[in-house]
Amino acid sequence: MKITAFTVLICLFAVISLVSLLQRVRRDVLGFRSALIWAVLWLSIAVFSVFPDLLNELMEAAGMENRLFFLLVIAVLVLSALVFNLTSRVDRLSRDVGLTVRELAIATHRIAGLAAERRMIVDEAPALSPPGEGSGPTNTE
Repeated sequence: MKITAFTVLICLFAVISLVSLLQRVRRDVLGFRSALIWAVLWLSIAVFSVFPDLLNELMEAAGMENRLFFLLVIAVLVLSALVFNLTSRVDRLSRDVGLTVRELAIATHRIAGLAAERRMIVDEAPALSPPGEGSGPTNTE
């Protein structure tokens, strides 16, 4: 294994990205699932940059002969899994938004009904006049 400046640069970039990722998780900017996916990605980049022969062994175990084709297949599989995961999340969020909108509409309707009932009760109540005007005992001496 020969360590070149490019290998060090890639590994350093992966380590910096991992540190940034951990900071985002601590500040609650990034969720656990997303952080886990990115951590696996950056760790694998760091490991394969330091140990490129490990990639060759994985490639041979998969029965492939071309390293570039192997990386392309892995990338397509990972991206397909990410797209499926994101699509599932978007569908769930869409369903949740629809449910929330329906619940809000029902609550608004109930509030409007209660406000209408209150207006009817206030309209039916006898009008009270201010003190000193018309009602109550008066002193005429």
